Amino acid sequence: MVAFSPAAITVDDRAVLPERMQIAAQKYLRSEDRIRYLSVRVLLRRVLVDIFQLSPDAFDMLTKTELGQPVLGGGYPCISITHSGPLVACAVSPHPLGIDLECGPVIDLKSCLNALPPFLAKEICDSVNPDQAFLEYWTRIESALKGTGLGFLCPLDGLRVADGLITVNNQCWYTRKLDLQDTRCVCHLATLQPASITMFHASDSHLKHYHS
Repeated sequence: MVAFSPAAITVDDRAVLPERMQIAAQKYLRSEDRIRYLSVRVLLRRVLVDIFQLSPDAFDMLTKTELGQPVLGGGYPCISITHSGPLVACAVSPHPLGIDLECGPVIDLKSCLNALPPFLAKEICDSVNPDQAFLEYWTRIESALKGTGLGFLCPLDGLRVADGLITVNNQCWYTRKLDLQDTRCVCHLATLQPASITMFHASDSHLKHYHS
């Protein structure tokens, strides 16, 4: 399942997070980055406790791998989190997955394209709307890279892109664009098998189902 929320944090929200997460948020210099860091974890906690019926203690075990990927540990669902601009999102499943969200406008398209293989950078530059094409490709690719657990440490020399499919590190990921109800942002979910997705939006203290 996937859940979205505005990037916002209240005093009550902060109170449910472990102190170590509140301390970790302070490393970000910009207040908007601190808010996104905290609010995506509040959202993930709601999903795990309210939807998956895990105990709050299970959420408190949230940590990250050496490569910075969030993880709950053995016996718990696979998770992926993302945030950009005015939104945060998380995805939770018994199976490996990755989610990536990016909001326009693209500040420096030329520099961004340097992170992609030349064939893909050229296709984006030749498109009718390069900024939008970049956001579409980038979120598809990064969602798959997150699914591998390696992120951009994963070699891209074997990257292959097809309709709905991203092949990276000898794994084929099915990618699906998600309806965010916000045209400024683009989001893709990557799974190893075609997946049925249940989506929720948290505009207040409740998770509201709005698409499946």
